[in-house]
Amino acid sequence: MADYINSNILCQAYVHIEPVDLSSADIDRIKQVLNEFVTARGQFFLYPEVDVDVTFKEGSLKKYLTIFGSLYIFLHQYPDFREGVILFSNDVKRLGESIVSESLFLARARHQNTLRTEARTGVVGSLRELVDDITYVEEHIGATTAEHLHRRLRLARIRAQNLMEVLADDKDRTLVSEKLSEIVIALPEAPPPPPKKRHPLGALAVFKKERESLLEALKPRKKIS
Repeated sequence: MADYINSNILCQAYVHIEPVDLSSADIDRIKQVLNEFVTARGQFFLYPEVDVDVTFKEGSLKKYLTIFGSLYIFLHQYPDFREGVILFSNDVKRLGESIVSESLFLARARHQNTLRTEARTGVVGSLRELVDDITYVEEHIGATTAEHLHRRLRLARIRAQNLMEVLADDKDRTLVSEKLSEIVIALPEAPPPPPKKRHPLGALAVFKKERESLLEALKPRKKIS
């Protein structure tokens, strides 16, 4: 039985189509085939221990095809954490799109029957956005203004707070905290200015404050059940 409480949503495909000529037996068959499809692809593209949930809602046919799992199991095998995050997010995006396509095919739903589809990247996509923010700041130190950098740090801090709040497993929170804190700690407290420019003192103070706030947001906290 899937341990959803201690797992994260790694990937979710959402498909909403107009009612088509499908019997309850057809829907049961599609659900079974999709469950097998999602499980097999999730195990191949991500890792063997993923859990899968396929949910249908009546009326206009809505399908939620969700893959649950751990960031740690996938990412701890990569010496370069950021490279692992990029590969993980690419795999999850590709996986979600393939599940949407297969779901439409099995339901025989063409464009005129399709109301909405989404390939959602779950916590993996959120982690990728956070990594991109921190990497941007790291790569633009000395090339742009402190104001521009601290705005990006503020965005990273908000993403970090949200991500650390939803991560369901202690190993995931610890891994994300350790790896990203290492990068943030390496950022200077006062970034050098771009060539032939000066940073206003106030902007430097805000940069330092946002850097400290991001480190605080990245601290792992026990999940309260």
